Amino acid sequence: MIPNPAVIRTATSLLRVTPVPLARALAAAGGTLAWALQGDRRRTLEQNMTYIAPGRSLSDQRLLARRTFRNLAVTAVDLFRLPNMRPEKVTALFEMRGLEHVDAALARG
Repeated sequence: MIPNPAVIRTATSLLRVTPVPLARALAAAGGTLAWALQGDRRRTLEQNMTYIAPGRSLSDQRLLARRTFRNLAVTAVDLFRLPNMRPEKVTALFEMRGLEHVDAALARG
């Protein structure tokens, strides 16, 4: 579910003044709450886990589903912080590995 623009603007504004560790902790808790309350989506994700992780036990698949909800919420915090970040802060969030392979492929055309 994609939030409406007002929700995005509000989240972006709140994240300007909320410490990142607190925002991520609240998001993780919210993701766990969403997992508990959104039964339709939880069941869909748990069913998809049978295809994504077929060799895992049912309890492992449920754990992966719950972690997916949490991860999505925490990722949303990072996404909503981006508009307020300076470019150098954004690039500091990423670790580039294997860029030499991209450069080699570009050189080959």
